[in-house]
Amino acid sequence: MYKAVEMIFSSDIEGILTPIRFRVQVDDELIVVPVKHPVIRDENKIPGSHIIDYRADFVINNQLRPGKLRFSGRDHIWSVDI
Repeated sequence: MYKAVEMIFSSDIEGILTPIRFRVQVDDELIVVPVKHPVIRDENKIPGSHIIDYRADFVINNQLRPGKLRFSGRDHIWSVDI
């Protein structure tokens, strides 16, 4: 299940988004999670919506965990599924 997060990302001159790190609440504490090896898996451009799905590794508690990221272009919202 995807959960909305605060994301820091970069954008190149062509508008390609690269997630860098995000902040998420875990047990009443905000933690910063670095994103490693983000790869665009799917990009859906349907009328009224533009969604980009990524696969990436996250560093949580000094462990590398696989997960998914999603960017909703219409709403400008990043979400994560760990």
